Amino acid sequence: MRRELRTIGRATVSGDPVSLRMSVGVHSGLFNFFLVGDSHREFVVTGPAALRESTVAGALEAEHRRVTVAFVHFDGTDALIAQAGPEETARHLEVVMGDAQRAADRQGIAFLGTDIDRDGGKIILTTGAPTTSGDDEHRMLMALREIVDGEHALPLRVGVNRGHVFAGDIGPP
Repeated sequence: MRRELRTIGRATVSGDPVSLRMSVGVHSGLFNFFLVGDSHREFVVTGPAALRESTVAGALEAEHRRVTVAFVHFDGTDALIAQAGPEETARHLEVVMGDAQRAADRQGIAFLGTDIDRDGGKIILTTGAPTTSGDDEHRMLMALREIVDGEHALPLRVGVNRGHVFAGDIGPP
């Protein structure tokens, strides 16, 4: 894959050359996999030895946009798995994921995906990309408030930021 990227991973973006690169790693240990959610099933990888690579497919017209990006971080999965087992952990993740999906759906914001983190993970939400409605920040804050106000056994933290990003597909299709 790295050899192929050296051949096809060169592109021009806004008149500037871009070289796509990748790194590869191997890890072993205990991994836990959960399929949770309400409006769609989200595959969550967690556990003390877990790593996850997330890619999002889809075509956007490449442009600079003002977006709002937020995360909902959940902690405590390692201890919960050790104390109560994977089935109970899945039940708690199901609640968090379902609350986040319902809030995103109600507010019309994009549930971008999930990512692994030490002793838990995070849900990533966006407004302004792929679509915008003019009140993106307000809708994001409403969704985050709804998620945080839910009853969760796993501790939650949220963060939100607004700024300009370059959004679009880069590199060969």
